[in-house]
This record gives sequence, structure tokens and C-alpha cells, in this order.
Amino acid sequence: MFKKENMDSWNAVFTECQLRSSDLSKPTEGFLTSVLVVYLKRFGYKIEPPSTMENNEYHLFRIKLVKQIDHMLKITNESYVFTYYDLIRPTPKKTSQMLRILLNYLFYYNMYKEEVFKMVGKPLNELQDLKARVEKTRCENERRQKDKNAELKQSIQMLNEGLSTSREELKTYVEKIGAKKGDIGKLEREIEELTEKQKQLQEDKNRLLNKVVSNDEFQELGK
Repeated sequence: MFKKENMDSWNAVFTECQLRSSDLSKPTEGFLTSVLVVYLKRFGYKIEPPSTMENNEYHLFRIKLVKQIDHMLKITNESYVFTYYDLIRPTPKKTSQMLRILLNYLFYYNMYKEEVFKMVGKPLNELQDLKARVEKTRCENERRQKDKNAELKQSIQMLNEGLSTSREELKTYVEKIGAKKGDIGKLEREIEELTEKQKQLQEDKNRLLNKVVSNDEFQELGK
């Protein structure tokens, strides 16, 4: 039986779905469906009844709703069975008993959830702290990497500028060397010409010497 304190507890928890004694004394499918939908939503289920009750979609909705409620009831009592017929033809006794079991399960679930949160609270806080430290380290590493990249970029720019200057100096040096090579070539040609002239003069001298007669020969010719 769904006692007054049970009803008060239900109405305190489910302000959007208030129970009345008349609802439990003469339960209907529409009443029970709306109550069970609100109950399942408290556990995070996304479930909404179709707009019309006379189609195959609503039939599938009923089946899904019955299976979910039956599963929750069996968590507290494996022998308890909630059927499709219990939904479409609800009775005062079974409806009250079912709602009382579901309400107690909700209280147990909330209490268990609080205990779980307490147990995992410290590790969770430590995990959050670790994540914060990891994120801080990551940000610092990114900042250092950006600084290194900026320094590297500046160094590369300086090297490129130095390389450009060196190329200009090399170009000037090559041009000077080219000019000197031209002067050397000119001197070599002049030396070659002078050498050739010297050789020619030597040959001319030798020919002239061959034509000159000695004094004895000259006197002999005078007799």
C-alpha cells in the first residue's frame, strides 16, 4: 500500500508530477505512463510518449517503457514482474506497490551515488589537479617552443643576410680577379711579342755578322 508518507515523499521529489489519492485508487494507463516517464527521466533516460496513442509507434513505446521499469524493479526484487498488461490495465494494489518500490530504489540510488561521489571525490580532485599541472606544463612548453622558434628564425635571418653579403663580396672579388687575369694575359702577350722581336733582332744581327769581312780579308782584297 502506498502510504501517506510515501505520497508526501514522492510529491516532494517529483514536483512536476504530483500524486493524489484518487490517482492511486483508480489508476489509468495515461496516469501511470506519465508517472513512469517522469521517473525514468530522473535517471537520465530520454523518453517521450508519441503524440497519439493509436499507432504502432506508441505500441513500441509501451514495450520499451515496460522493459525499463521491469529492469529497475528486478534490481530490488528479482521475483517482481512488471508486464505490458500491468501498464495498460493498472490495478490500485500493484500500482501502489510498484511506485513504493521505485521510490525506495530512487532514495537508495541517490544515497549510493553520494557515497560513490565521496569515494571518488579525492581521486577525482587529484586527477583534476594533475590535468591542470599537465595543461600548465603544456602551455609552458608551447611558450618555450615559440621563443625557440623566434630565436631560430632570427638566427636564420641573420645567416641569410650574412650569406647575401658574402655573395656580394665574392662577386666583387671574382670580378677583380677577372680583371687581373685580363691584365696578366695582356702582359703575357706583350712579353711574347718582345721575345719574338728579340729573336728576330738576333737573327738579323747574325746575318749582318756573316756579311762583315775580317781586316785580313779586306787587305787581301786590296792587293
